[in-house]
Amino acid sequence: ASEPNRVTVGGCIFERGLRPEVFGSVVPAVTVTRWMAGRKKQVIGQAELAPTLLAAHIWAKRLRGRFVVWWLDQDAARQALIKGYSPVYESASIVDEVALKLSWLSCYAWYARVPSPSNPADAASRLDWKTLYNNFPEAVQLRVPGELWHCC
Repeated sequence: ASEPNRVTVGGCIFERGLRPEVFGSVVPAVTVTRWMAGRKKQVIGQAELAPTLLAAHIWAKRLRGRFVVWWLDQDAARQALIKGYSPVYESASIVDEVALKLSWLSCYAWYARVPSPSNPADAASRLDWKTLYNNFPEAVQLRVPGELWHCC
């Protein structure tokens, strides 16, 4: 979510036999500044791509060697990940990092679209924990390690 006073991201993982896990975080100001590169007013593209990269790092052990469906609610971000390209340098950088991380993990990705109202990660991306836990009371909330932001 890209609001006037902050940018937030979130993600979740669902795997049979395990409790859902979620993360949500305010994007550090230094990262938002880098995404803006001194000339942009909107960073929603980067905010939609970053959770894929963060998730690949956070859940690397669970993703290794697996076939994974990644659900995104913004089509531009989904298309960038499918094509492995974005004309926006800051987005392309994140797309490249996702491709490298997933290839290193031997993770076979399929990127699909989910409308925002049906996206289980929407509440996490808005840091709306009350809604998230109403929908998924057994979810485990994870912290985004500060050192991960250097890769976004």
